[in-house]
Parts: sequence; structure tokens; C-alpha cells
Amino acid sequence: MRKVTVIFKNTQYNYTTSVNPNQTDEQIQRYFVGKHFNFGTDEKEDFQLCIAVKI
Repeated sequence: MRKVTVIFKNTQYNYTTSVNPNQTDEQIQRYFVGKHFNFGTDEKEDFQLCIAVKI
């Protein structure tokens, strides 16, 4: 597995995760960067914007 650090506009949400080792750097960037991810719950959504990925 490859490890990447996902970086958000609000840095308190940054995290490191494993990704498929067969994915290219470009594919990983396309998956994360510019997308919103929900860190909330059903009752209170908390969408955060990914601004970068450290590969």
C-alpha cells in the first residue's frame, strides 16, 4: 500500500491514509483534490474541501 496525506483547507482535518499501489499520482490527485468530504454525522454534516495531497 502507498500512504498519502490528505490536506484540507481547515488543517485540523488533515489525515494520512493508504491508497491502492496501482494508482498513479495523477489518479490519486484527481480523487482527492478539489472534492468535499463529510466529517460530520447524519444530524450535522461537516463538509471539508481537500486542497492538496502529499504523495
